[in-house]
Amino acid sequence: MTSQKPSNISVSESELNILTELKDYLQEMRDRIYEEIRNYLSPIPACDVQFNHLLEERTRLSKELDLVDDLLVQCYTGRVKKQAVKELIAFSNHIDDEMVARLKVTFNQIGY
Repeated sequence: MTSQKPSNISVSESELNILTELKDYLQEMRDRIYEEIRNYLSPIPACDVQFNHLLEERTRLSKELDLVDDLLVQCYTGRVKKQAVKELIAFSNHIDDEMVARLKVTFNQIGY
């Protein structure tokens, strides 16, 4: 899936780059979890803690990806909401400290 920047909207390349990088990273994590779920040994008891954890992680990653997609849309409209970046950082269990720092620098207007 390729996306092209509309020519009449000013979009920060650094914002797009970091969000695209983050999206790719989260999608890779989600794909690995899907693969683990697909290859999980059957039968799976309802009380299987590890399997249930995988299902929860899959759901959480999907929500994180939705937040990143929302930010990408905001970039294309030229109106990134400070609160949306803060919510992504607060919600995510998968963004490491380095990525958090890069997000804060890239979206320096968010007032950290």
